[in-house]
Amino acid sequence: MGWFVPAMMAASTAVTLMGRNQQKKNMRADAAWKKYENEINYHIQKQKELSDQTKLLSEQRASGAAGGSQFSGSLLLASATDQEEFEYDMMLLAKGFALNNGATDSLLQGQIASTNLAMLGDVAGGAASIGGYNQQQKFLDAKFGKKDSA
Repeated sequence: MGWFVPAMMAASTAVTLMGRNQQKKNMRADAAWKKYENEINYHIQKQKELSDQTKLLSEQRASGAAGGSQFSGSLLLASATDQEEFEYDMMLLAKGFALNNGATDSLLQGQIASTNLAMLGDVAGGAASIGGYNQQQKFLDAKFGKKDSA
């Protein structure tokens, strides 16, 4: 009977560690889905911005043509300014995408580090429980004598 309790304590610790490993898998899967969603949203926003810019440029050309002017001079300068603003907005959109992915990765690494630390605590707790049980058995055997189990 003396081996049964420590074996069950070790088994309990092993099951706890397996649960923690599953938590880490779930964290990684959740982070992957967040990054996927972030990428989809980035591409949707990028397409929207491209469509808006194309529409604006077309309106500027149509407006100039309707007035009988050529696409030059101040109209060309206005278009160039709008294009620069568009390119700046696209750069910010790309940086936002990269920052969101970095934040997701950072959060994941923090969660995994926390879970690894908890796993270390679980192992130490399991070892302490087994050690404490063995100490208690030694004390009881010394005080009351060892019982023979048949």
